[in-house]
Amino acid sequence: MQSAEQFLHLERRFRHMELELKRLKQFTVVALGIVVAGGLGPLIAYLALSNAGVTESRLTPGSGALNARQVVVTDDRGRPRIDLRADGATPGVTLYDAEGVARARLSERGLESIDAEGRVRGRFGDLGAGVGMALGALPERHDLSVAATGAGPEITLSDPAGRPRVHLGLLAGEPNATLFDDQGRERLGFAVSRAGAHLRMSDAQARVRALLRSGDAGGAALELFDAGGARRASMRMGPDDQAKIEVVED
Repeated sequence: MQSAEQFLHLERRFRHMELELKRLKQFTVVALGIVVAGGLGPLIAYLALSNAGVTESRLTPGSGALNARQVVVTDDRGRPRIDLRADGATPGVTLYDAEGVARARLSERGLESIDAEGRVRGRFGDLGAGVGMALGALPERHDLSVAATGAGPEITLSDPAGRPRVHLGLLAGEPNATLFDDQGRERLGFAVSRAGAHLRMSDAQARVRALLRSGDAGGAALELFDAGGARRASMRMGPDDQAKIEVVED
């Protein structure tokens, strides 16, 4: 009698493990879809649907769980293709190609895309400054990053050395763009606000030397500054289209 009960208990455990493996395979298909599509939408949809395509689930709350620090799924040739583990500082799922090279990793930090040399080339998730997408040889540099930060959404383009060269974002809800030289100094900036639009040009020391403004109430102005930041010359045109030129002598 006891042997029969043990057999039934063992059979239930095997059925439970088979169901968990089926769930893992379905999760893997979704994760591959994320890598191809380049987003987290399919994963969110999968997590939102409790059974997500499982039509023969016999699991009920409190029925048990599969406890393991690592689960490895292999292909028909015995090659590891999926590695689910929680034995490190950052638990996650790693996907491998047919050559055994890790090509994608999903963890609490987000989704990482890995090239054939093992270098992370893209990340979707936490970027430190905000949540978004970053492309490039991470974590050394971001060639392109798109993030939603506390200050607002922003896009940053960086050169091969990892130095930001173009920054576009919304500051207090208003568009603002900045261009930097190869030393990281601001050289050109422009923005649009409730007061109007302005364009600023800076020298090699990032000092503003020229400012062009156009107000919403009409009129425009061009101002020139010396190295100390003092205005030395200006040309203004008011709403009446009357021009005025002013030069400040030493």
